Amino acid sequence: QAIAKGYDVVVLQEDLPETTVADFRDYSPKFVAEIKRTGARPVLLMAWAYKRLGWISMAQIAAAHRDAAKELDVDVAPVGLAWEQASKQRPDLDLFNADQEHPSIYGTYLATAVVYATVFDTNPTDIGYLPRGVSAEAGSFLRRTAWETVQNYRRQNP
Repeated sequence: QAIAKGYDVVVLQEDLPETTVADFRDYSPKFVAEIKRTGARPVLLMAWAYKRLGWISMAQIAAAHRDAAKELDVDVAPVGLAWEQASKQRPDLDLFNADQEHPSIYGTYLATAVVYATVFDTNPTDIGYLPRGVSAEAGSFLRRTAWETVQNYRRQNP
């Protein structure tokens, strides 16, 4: 019952593909309702697909989040879609940690930039912060990819 008290924004991540779309559809309305009840803004964080649990594609993860967002009238931080774009454009930047599921420093930085762009509706490309291990060039690419993905997602899902 104390969820979201004192917060302006609460970012929820249903870990598709670790859970099921049915569980996502069942539980997200409950969490969103509680968050809204406290006056906070819920944002759904769209995770990424990975090989170990290949039962669901990135397109299916995106569709589940789009459907939930429309039903619940909430924003989505399209991290998985940004992850997909960054991986296609820059396969040299391994977004996965050694376990091939969790994010590396690049994946974490990209996810953070997407959440920032979504929550604040602000272009993260001029942010100067770079974590250790992320070059200025890689950071610029990841921030740009985050912003482009958020903007494209919003255009396609008004």
